[in-house]
Amino acid sequence: MTPEERLAIAAAAVKTDAEIAAIATAAAKEAIKELFLTLGVDATDPQQIIEMQRDFAHLRGWRQSIELVKSKGLGAAVIFIVTGGLGIVVYLIKGH
Repeated sequence: MTPEERLAIAAAAVKTDAEIAAIATAAAKEAIKELFLTLGVDATDPQQIIEMQRDFAHLRGWRQSIELVKSKGLGAAVIFIVTGGLGIVVYLIKGH
């Protein structure tokens, strides 16, 4: 292979920024489609995408509710313990 042929091959292999961006976009779209299919969602069906979004919103609501119950439950437990402790102190101070 002559140096000119090597140069021609190398020049043909060089991609423009637009070509690189198009290749990256196509690869990303294909990866997302495969991910959705792995999750059991047809990415070409808008109704299935909307249904998946609703599922995620429902899960988010459950998570937020559980976090709220945990924080309120911890606060109630602290109040219960402090009130019980104060009740014992008052009981001991006043004498049975």
